[in-house]
Amino acid sequence: PVFAASARSTMSGEVAGVEVQKISREARLSADELLARIAGIAPVQLMPGQADPTNLSLPQMPLHPHLFQKARACGNMKSVSNPYSGTVESSGLSLLGHSGQPVEDILRSTREKAPLAALQMCLEARHLAPTAPETLAMPPLQGGDPFIIHEVPHVLFSGGHARAEHHWVPALRGTEERPARKCTA
Repeated sequence: PVFAASARSTMSGEVAGVEVQKISREARLSADELLARIAGIAPVQLMPGQADPTNLSLPQMPLHPHLFQKARACGNMKSVSNPYSGTVESSGLSLLGHSGQPVEDILRSTREKAPLAALQMCLEARHLAPTAPETLAMPPLQGGDPFIIHEVPHVLFSGGHARAEHHWVPALRGTEERPARKCTA
């Protein structure tokens, strides 16, 4: 399976409104083409990011399926929430992560400069968004904190960063020790 987290917006504020709409439409159509090609050979799960057309606060709702009509027609693409938790059916690997907003907020709020180290802090604290709601937008809590990591996943990820990194850490899962891989992309 392929997992895609939306990248950071690179549009300049200097572009006129009509041009932004044209650029946005062209970018969406181009992304739809790419996702359709990938979905033709592998399952795709697409997560929204900070600049995408969904709610701003975490957790973010999945992107509307009509945004990517060609990819949706393949029947192999699923729009997922941010953060996301799931399992790769063929291997049983558990995935947990977000498109980068909590890690970026940790970098803004601390002296830490490396996204991977900030993600490590989240893993050690067993919390996906430790700065929420103080400096990271989220709705009022009702019935518990949705960002607590109750079970350590095989893969903990954070998307939308300048470069991809990974680090293996031993982590307890159930009664046996298994490696958990955390990635930033």
